[in-house]
Amino acid sequence: MDKERSWFAAESSSDASPGQRATLELVATAANAQTLLRLESEIEERTAELLAANSALRESEERFRRLFEDTRQPLSLIEDGRFIAVNRATVAMLRLERIEQLVGRSPGEVSPEYQPDGRRSDEKAPAMIRMAFEQGSHAFEWEHVRADGEHFPAIILLTAIRERGKDLMHVVWNDISEQRRALEQIEYLAFHDALTGLPNRIRGQDWLRQTLDSAAHHGDGLAVLYLDMDQFKYVNDTHGHGVGDQLLKGVAERLKAQQRESDRLCRLSGDEFMMLLTKIEPEHLVPRVSAVCERLLSNLAAPFDLEGGVQLVTSFSIGVALYPRDGADAETLMRLADTALYEAKKAGPHAYRFFEPRMNIALRHFVETRDALRLALERREFVLHYQPQFDLHDGRLIGVEALLRWQPAGEAHPRMPGVFIQVAEHSGLIVAIGRWVLREACRQAALWREAGWLDVSMAVNLSAVQFRQPGLEQDVIAALADSRLAPHHLELELTESILLQGIDSVLATVSRWKALGIRLSIDDFGTGYSSLAYLKRFKVDKLKIDRSFVSDIAHDEEDRAIVQAIIQMAHSLNLKTIAEGVESAAIEERLRTMGCEESQGYFYSRPLPAAELDALVAGAGSTSRVIELMP
Repeated sequence: MDKERSWFAAESSSDASPGQRATLELVATAANAQTLLRLESEIEERTAELLAANSALRESEERFRRLFEDTRQPLSLIEDGRFIAVNRATVAMLRLERIEQLVGRSPGEVSPEYQPDGRRSDEKAPAMIRMAFEQGSHAFEWEHVRADGEHFPAIILLTAIRERGKDLMHVVWNDISEQRRALEQIEYLAFHDALTGLPNRIRGQDWLRQTLDSAAHHGDGLAVLYLDMDQFKYVNDTHGHGVGDQLLKGVAERLKAQQRESDRLCRLSGDEFMMLLTKIEPEHLVPRVSAVCERLLSNLAAPFDLEGGVQLVTSFSIGVALYPRDGADAETLMRLADTALYEAKKAGPHAYRFFEPRMNIALRHFVETRDALRLALERREFVLHYQPQFDLHDGRLIGVEALLRWQPAGEAHPRMPGVFIQVAEHSGLIVAIGRWVLREACRQAALWREAGWLDVSMAVNLSAVQFRQPGLEQDVIAALADSRLAPHHLELELTESILLQGIDSVLATVSRWKALGIRLSIDDFGTGYSSLAYLKRFKVDKLKIDRSFVSDIAHDEEDRAIVQAIIQMAHSLNLKTIAEGVESAAIEERLRTMGCEESQGYFYSRPLPAAELDALVAGAGSTSRVIELMP
């Protein structure tokens, strides 16, 4: 008899008759049966619920297991400082063959002895895990070692979890070695010449400023040498740019072989190099530098044996400025060395000249050119030529770039910007000239839209000098308003130097332009200070790959790597790329396969006056495939 029945019987026995007790016992038995049935039903329902929950849990665990094992994202679990589970992606990333090769090992065993910050890996790893437990999760960069010995960086996300009474660490790995290599390549471009591998003008200027500070501190003398090849254009015109590039590489190698450990060498541009001779006693400066110049000229005069059996003999001219005799700042010394180089070139091949105060040719040329440019504005001697731009995937004409020319009265051919643009910038005349360029380019773009060029944008270059003067933003808005050109049909090409000067004010201006719908691109990307940090702040639309990287990508592996790095980086930032200097079908096809979206160059058309470009497009019968007209 169960407890319920016993209790009921005890309560009833003293007061009930035998018949009543029998009846009560029957009632109690029935009640007990109902209770048992109810309990059995509840147990069955609870059991079903538990079975369903267990089944769902098993399905969830199976889904997690499949997700953990099959995802391409490297994942792992750590308990007590050692891996207890890893997926196949982690094994592949570390170039191991089996999961068992990693399970049971510690993170320090797949890391170098020291991390880049100088801390030991086996000391730093527990600290990172401890921080994750304290904070719930922790992300950081970590250097690893693959099975074949290659070091690579990864972003690690540690997340503390508790499972079945155990403290575990969930690890997500993100291998950033490819991004790091692309970034390093871009950063390298900021300070090095792509052709010769020498430091570029920016690095050379930095070196000169640093060595001047050191020379002033120690009382040393210093010499700035400008070296320029005589008749280099003749080499390119006669033998082609490929031979010219080989020659420049050979020159760079000879110059590097001649410099002392304390000297510095860079390529300024084209065939012009700069060498800094440092740590020379001021009283011995002239004779020592003279001996170096004579040795350099003699060495460079020897024949260059180039590929294809080509042998070339060339000559150089050298201009020299001395510290402290001629100047005390980098800009002055470089300008005076350039002036001395001009005098050396006038003296004939294999000549060098020290700067002398009488050498005012450059100053006189500057003044004469400046005055002529003022008159050119009044006489309306400036003209714009336009070079078409194309979509690399379908060949559509998508834009034109406005390029400035100077056509003085009585001259048969227009003067190129290289002849006068530097004087215009240094004199400040570029502000007025740039204002005219904006208005004329927008006016022409509006005319072309009326003629049916509905999807063609107008690209206009802006000078850093224009940004330093008030009123540029109003000039842009006025040019659009006067021409009635929609803002999204105007593309402003900015140099990297613009985005690095007065960041806040430039950012405000650029942001307002973007709000209007004006497109923005970075011109000649990779040739300036490509720190990339500014790209995060300035919402540009496009990177323009400089022609110096594009011209030989069909044959030069280094140029291909540089261009590919720029394209990959642009895509990671959701930017388009346009390549300038496209001169062959092979280059066009290579750019297309590399993922570049747009291109321009002599393969399609040289820059043309508006009327000639009109005729070219009209001859094609459509604005959609001007490329078919090109040879």
